Amino acid sequence: MNILLKTKLINVLKSEAKEILDSEDAILERVEKMNDIDHMLKIIQNYDELEPVLAKYFEEKHNKEKWEGR
Repeated sequence: MNILLKTKLINVLKSEAKEILDSEDAILERVEKMNDIDHMLKIIQNYDELEPVLAKYFEEKHNKEKWEGR
């Protein structure tokens, strides 16, 4: 993954996490949002290993949608 893009995405997620922690939303809502951020960070940090799996998934999804649209 492009290092500049990776850095920007991580910084955006860190900023969002700080806003979530400072918010007064219900605790369960904040936990769910932080869990989503954690998962996104893991995906970004392991993107090089996940890229072939994701490419295969999106290709299969595209082919499935193509046939369902007919």
